[in-house]
Amino acid sequence: RAHKNELINMLRAEAPADPGSKPSLPPGRMISERDSGHQTESSLACGCEVFEERAAIIEHEGGIPREWAEGMALLLVMPRPQDIPLARWHKVLRAVGVFIERHGKEVDRLGWTTEEIFGVHATRPSVRFGSQGLVYCLADSNVTLERLTRDEAIFRTSGGAKQTFRRATHNLDGSALRMLWDRGGIQ
Repeated sequence: RAHKNELINMLRAEAPADPGSKPSLPPGRMISERDSGHQTESSLACGCEVFEERAAIIEHEGGIPREWAEGMALLLVMPRPQDIPLARWHKVLRAVGVFIERHGKEVDRLGWTTEEIFGVHATRPSVRFGSQGLVYCLADSNVTLERLTRDEAIFRTSGGAKQTFRRATHNLDGSALRMLWDRGGIQ
């Protein structure tokens, strides 16, 4: 536990500086790439020892489901999806790390789903508020998580107002979702 923050900061530091560039993994670690030059999720999940190691550390240290740990590990090395603005992407990365560190075990124990935490609208992640998962909402620098229950999350805005994220109404219209670590606008 003592080295957890140091490890998370180290992993973040290895993320690509240019969000459109390929991750800075050691040569020979990738097993496949698309013609566009971006690595694919399958190349990370199937053959990248660095990715596997990161996911295992995140899972163990955070006490969270493997799916979340793999998603977080992907976020640390993947280029920014083109449909998420750069400033928002940096806030999302920070929000994911802070949320997992502070609330990962609790939200898992309370039964929140991957979609409710990490989901975004498949084609309009920054616009379709009803489809945004908890972490994407927390990426707004004007809100902090005040309380988390089995049914809802209560945010406090910088102005003091309370906002409620209710699991029962998340993605109520049934929009197609993707996880933050899915490629989105990257072809």
